Formats: sequence, structure tokens, C-alpha cells
Amino acid sequence: MDEPSHHGGVVIRSTRALPSEYRVEMTLRGLDFGGQRDGSWDYPDGRVNGYSPEGCKTNFPWASGGDFSRPECSWADVRTDSNGFYYMSIMDYGRPAPHNNIFIHGHRKVAMDGYNRYKYAGTGLRYCDPATGRYEPYQAGTGNGVNAIFMTDDRRYPAMPGTEYLMPSECGFAKGGAIVSQVDLRPELLPKEPYRFAIERRDGAYTMEMSGEFAHVGKATYRYTRGFVQDGEPIWHYNQRPGEYDGRFNGDWTWRGRAAPSPTRTPGPPGRPTPTTS
Repeated sequence: MDEPSHHGGVVIRSTRALPSEYRVEMTLRGLDFGGQRDGSWDYPDGRVNGYSPEGCKTNFPWASGGDFSRPECSWADVRTDSNGFYYMSIMDYGRPAPHNNIFIHGHRKVAMDGYNRYKYAGTGLRYCDPATGRYEPYQAGTGNGVNAIFMTDDRRYPAMPGTEYLMPSECGFAKGGAIVSQVDLRPELLPKEPYRFAIERRDGAYTMEMSGEFAHVGKATYRYTRGFVQDGEPIWHYNQRPGEYDGRFNGDWTWRGRAAPSPTRTPGPPGRPTPTTS
């Protein structure tokens, strides 16, 4: 796929609902979605974090709020913000596209994605160096990390249950806090180097797997498995059918808006599982 518009893309998904146990695997080639090249976020060919220099490149129309009537070019410039890509994810919704980023954040069960932040110097992202088993600041990597996250029922975002991250890595286990990249792709090998991603659902657990040539370790395969409910933490909407969920993580909370406040139940709906890569 050669798509010049930063608004364009593709979602590859199964045509039928997945069975109760499965392995979905895909080898991706031609990956070129931001991060550093030759040690710089500003590429020799004129691109910035993977974006071409021509025209305005903004987050229109996918902002989380604000004045949506603004002209496209007056929105935030994504070149010097972020470039992202979903390597593979399992959703609780049968047709996950087209929807905005807020929808995706609330309907993921497990996901492997990239979130490549231009010259980011904050503390909201970090790398795991699998060779040393130590966390490193985001600046220590090349901005080509893969983030493997299991979603749980807590709220990373206050108005959205099911948005907190469970993040195992070779550096240990983290819940919430800075997003962890378990591995770093080798930018000097992109876009020619292939990488393989897989997700399994079996024996009451989800497994995420990534294989390829990674920084610090060379060719390797990493697998991370969590039970549907492990150490008191559920994987968000893990069940495929209502009978697989006993209601223990249901909760009451209140939406506040133009209408009068009213209590709302947040059960675990069955969800139609769909593998996606976008």
C-alpha cells in the first residue's frame, strides 16, 4: 500500500467472527510510519517523522474536543506531534472502521501499536531494553517502538472505562503510568525488513507475539500472555458470549451533560472479536 494522504489507510480484518480459540498471524512488510531515520526525526528526503513536507498535515477531524468548524489547516500539526500505526489488535466490535481514535481506545481488548512522538522529551512514554531488562527514557530509543498492551476495566481516561493499560515486558510488569515499548524496530532496516505479529486466544488467556530484528537483541520473538482475569485484573471485554462473564466487574457511574444526571451500568458485553491491523 502506497498512500500519500496521511488521512488514508486500510484495515485488514477477518470476514467471519473468530472462534473461541484461535491464532491470528500476519507478516508486515514495508513498514514506514515515523520514528527516527539516520538518527533524526527530520529525514534527508524532506519528510518529518514519516510525513511528507507538502501541504498541511493536521489531526483534522479527529480531535477529542474543541471547535470542529475550524478549517483543516488550523488544527494541530501532526508532523511535530505523533505518527501512529496499529500492527494488530483485537476489538470488541465487529466492524472497527471507520471510527475515530476515541472509539478505538474504548473498544480494544489487546493491541500492538506504534506511537512515534516527534522529539518527545516527556515522561509519558518509555522503552524496555530487552537486552538489559531495564526501562529507558523515550529519548534512548529511536521512536520505532512496539507497544503491546492488554486493556483492563479501570479508566486511564476519566470518562472512559476499559482504557487502562497492563504492560508486561522483559523489564517486568507495569499497570498504567508511562506507556511501555517492549521492543524497538531497527530503523536502518526499514522499510525492507519484515516483522511478524500474532495474537492468540486459548486456555482462558490472550497472548501477543512479535518477531523480527529488534534493537539491542537482533532477531528475536517475544510473547506476552495474560489470563482473562489475572491477579484481580480483567482483560476488557474478554468474553465473546454473555455466559463467559459473571458480572463481577460491573459498576455504577454517572454521566453528566445537558440532560439531568442519571446512573449508568457498565456491563461487559459479549463483543464480536475481530483481528485488525491498520
